[in-house]
Amino acid sequence: MLVIAWANHGGFVAHVAHVARDLVGADVITAEEVAALTETAAHSDVGKTMSLWGS
Repeated sequence: MLVIAWANHGGFVAHVAHVARDLVGADVITAEEVAALTETAAHSDVGKTMSLWGS
């Protein structure tokens, strides 16, 4: 299994969008699926710094 620690949230979202566009170009997914994947990535916590104290 490949595990990547993203330096920041923006880098993660940009990567998801890039891969999704490549998949559209290869006729693997639709433009609507690209939008859904990118939106889901944008709303995720991947690459965000988490605080144990809520601040």
